[in-house]
Amino acid sequence: MIRNRSILVLADRSTEAQSSLHRASVLARHLDASIDIFLCDTDHAWAVREQAHSAEARAVVAACHAESARFLQALRGSVPATDLRITLSFACAFAVHEGLAERVEQLQPMLVIKSLANGREGRARPPQPAEMQIIRSCRVPLLLSQGHQWQPVPRFCAALDANVRDEVMTRSVLLTTAQMSRECHGIWTVGLLRDPADRRADPDFADVQARWWDLEPLAVHQVPGPPLEGVADLIRQQRIDVLALGGATRLSPRAAEPSFAEQVMGRVSCDLLFVPRDPEGSVASLPIPADATHRERGKTTYHGHEH
Repeated sequence: MIRNRSILVLADRSTEAQSSLHRASVLARHLDASIDIFLCDTDHAWAVREQAHSAEARAVVAACHAESARFLQALRGSVPATDLRITLSFACAFAVHEGLAERVEQLQPMLVIKSLANGREGRARPPQPAEMQIIRSCRVPLLLSQGHQWQPVPRFCAALDANVRDEVMTRSVLLTTAQMSRECHGIWTVGLLRDPADRRADPDFADVQARWWDLEPLAVHQVPGPPLEGVADLIRQQRIDVLALGGATRLSPRAAEPSFAEQVMGRVSCDLLFVPRDPEGSVASLPIPADATHRERGKTTYHGHEH
């Protein structure tokens, strides 16, 4: 699927929305992308369903749309970005992940950004159940920003289960990480993780490296010991700004256990990039142009979506 050069910022009515919008504005310049700030209201979805035959419901929907427009305009004005094309959109849905899925289907963005920051930089927090729903259902790469300040030369790390032979998922994580690192003028590495309780044979290290030689990571690190402790140590030692994970990566042969992506939340304070497996099995990757030659400037529009 060919995706647009756009970044969708999933906003909410917290002060942390400004953090994710700031991150998006930096990435949009690197990636030559536009930004769509999207707000999903879940308090008035009943009114959308009833508005066809209820004047009260129609009034609620109109008030909801007006308030969403005011909030989005204020959020848009909080970040000086006259050189970027920014659109505003909103929806009413019974759950945020449902509204987001529909907006992603409409927009086909290259990336979704959501803030996980808790107002104190460097402090990780566990995700809420609604956020885990977003992680599990998002069909494009999802960057969760935790308020971490990237270094001038940002450092990316692709975390992989060394025993998994899922070439589509592996290639998807590696390609997305490599492309983002290149366009952000950063560097990237690979962290090979393995659950000590996994009794499958250890992979041949040279063979594992050969599978992505063409992507040229700065280094490939074998992470010893339990994966959660190992990846936390790797992030500290290598000063990682963004940890990229396959959304379905389990790091355990026991299917009933939570995925590694679910377990790592709240354990590390760097930003997290979740790369999904497309339902059709195709590689989900960023369609970054080799040579960006233009960018639309200074255009802000507003789109209201009723669901």
